[in-house]
Amino acid sequence: MKTTLTKQHFQLLGKKSRGDMSNEVKLDVDELKKILETYHNKECWTKIQKWFEPFQSDNTKRAKFFAKIMYTQDVLTAENTNNVIGSFNVLQGDVIKTKSANTFNPIIKDYNPLEYNYYVVIPSSCSVQPNRYKWVLLARLSPVEPLNDGKRKSIYESVLKFKNGKIFYLPPIKGVQEGALGFYGLFEEISYIENNRLQSSSRVASLSEIGWYLLNAFIVNHLTRPPKNENKARTTNHPAKWCIK
Repeated sequence: MKTTLTKQHFQLLGKKSRGDMSNEVKLDVDELKKILETYHNKECWTKIQKWFEPFQSDNTKRAKFFAKIMYTQDVLTAENTNNVIGSFNVLQGDVIKTKSANTFNPIIKDYNPLEYNYYVVIPSSCSVQPNRYKWVLLARLSPVEPLNDGKRKSIYESVLKFKNGKIFYLPPIKGVQEGALGFYGLFEEISYIENNRLQSSSRVASLSEIGWYLLNAFIVNHLTRPPKNENKARTTNHPAKWCIK
């Protein structure tokens, strides 16, 4: 069963007039892929935002595009990847469903530690294998609720347009009842899970190549992007060469 957003869902996302909705949006997805391959480049996030500009305020087409390109058909395993991932059991960007993760000081008050919650795996795939990191960083996902007030709709639109550097959007997941409009991960929150519990958690989605690049571009932009001129503030006197006798 493929993930589909119904007409009702798209109406909740907010759309333009019927005349505007009939206009086609044609984009070079290979160009986006090339941009995303340079996600460590400080200009990458700016280029991503520019690439999405043809969508303008049309959240319907934007959401449809995300739903089409963000996930693989099934969760990635050794069997369905011709053993490309080998013995890797969990991958960066996997969405998991578990009660075993911890979220302290949740910002969104929908968190209940006694119930199942959805999370996206943050560290690299190599780092989340057994016997690597003892604790693994996660971002908790909250379902996007019906956008029946202006403030919520405004926040959601800023996420879809990559204008909010704290929140990462994930489209609906096939087979998952929650999140009919998708999910958002608030990266201001800190969630984590013990590695051995991660290995036995239920994986509900894996990111596609483009989805994986988008997540990494977001992580770089959110966590490791250096502010302008910070390198100048850190400049110190040091010898051009050093010799120890």
